[in-house]
Amino acid sequence: EGFGKLLDRVRAELNERVLELLRGAQQVIAQWRPLTSRLAEPVPAPLRPAVDDLTAQVRALVGPGFVTATGRRRLPDLRRYLAAANHRLDRLAGDVARDGARMARVHAVQAELDAFVAGLPPGRRESGEVRQLRWMVEELRVSLFAQSLGTPYPISEQRIYRAMDQLG
Repeated sequence: EGFGKLLDRVRAELNERVLELLRGAQQVIAQWRPLTSRLAEPVPAPLRPAVDDLTAQVRALVGPGFVTATGRRRLPDLRRYLAAANHRLDRLAGDVARDGARMARVHAVQAELDAFVAGLPPGRRESGEVRQLRWMVEELRVSLFAQSLGTPYPISEQRIYRAMDQLG
């Protein structure tokens, strides 16, 4: 009887959930496609490190299986991360040195996170708490490169390091 009630509830919500997921994925792809085209354009040598960083970020965010990897609830965040990447690209030529300093901060945090995750037991590396650290790095990127887009919570390198300490 309990299973039947659950089955009825899932059936009633399934179509709307699938449509919501498809709309979210379509919105991500609509942002992703022009951004990847822009990133593929030739750029002057001083801009290349930042463009390479953006390309790697975008590839890590959107690729085969990105909807499953991201999850339905995080798709709006993914759109914001792509908007932040686009914003960064728009402003890049105006201050390459400042962008480089910010990129170095993100890379330092990412290197610490990679080392932290590598030191965890294999079964723990994919836990929700550890995956959240990856999203915190994306929020840091928004905070550093496109602050006007906002983050859902205060973020800094120190907050990410504290979160790693709490999990370690």
